[in-house]
Amino acid sequence: MNDEIAIYICEWVNDIPLTDIFVGKYSMQMILAIWKSTQFLRALEMMKELLEGLTEKAEFVI
Repeated sequence: MNDEIAIYICEWVNDIPLTDIFVGKYSMQMILAIWKSTQFLRALEMMKELLEGLTEKAEFVI
């Protein structure tokens, strides 16, 4: 597991405001804001894809 992903999970589980970590041009908060959603796990999946270099795939969903 990537350190950035681990940080998000720890913050989410402990109900702490999410750190503004950018992967490319996206952060978790940005993805959730674009979706106007609280689908944390789906956004986490997009962050994971971005970290793995699957930018086109992630951006299609975002």
